[in-house]
Amino acid sequence: VTTTLTGRIFVAGGVNAFADPDLLAAIGGSPYANDIAATGLTPADVVTFTFVATLPGELSPASDGTVPPMTWTVPIDGTTADLAATSVASRGGGGAGIWGTVADVALIALVVWCVLAAAFIAFVMAARRNKARRRAARHRA
Repeated sequence: VTTTLTGRIFVAGGVNAFADPDLLAAIGGSPYANDIAATGLTPADVVTFTFVATLPGELSPASDGTVPPMTWTVPIDGTTADLAATSVASRGGGGAGIWGTVADVALIALVVWCVLAAAFIAFVMAARRNKARRRAARHRA
């Protein structure tokens, strides 16, 4: 099974993205702008946002031969970060281990139970039919 993660991720609006429009309108701007400006740093230096992905199986190397990271730092200045990762999961030669064996045994037990249930239902139907015939024969005699 091949799983592919591709896309672009970004934060639109800088630090304003972390406040809803009603709040921004009520206070007339970003609640964080003054605090960030007072530090002398940029918003990207103060706020970080990280996207982490976990894919099943083994990660496939990128076109340049390197294995891609599964952690991306998302820029908050409106630029995008490209996401790209592919993994391949295979059943392998050993099956699913103990749980594969348990599943196989459970399936066999289910099939046997269904066959026995069908046989018992057929037996009961035949017994009732025979009993009904005997009663009908007694009433005619």
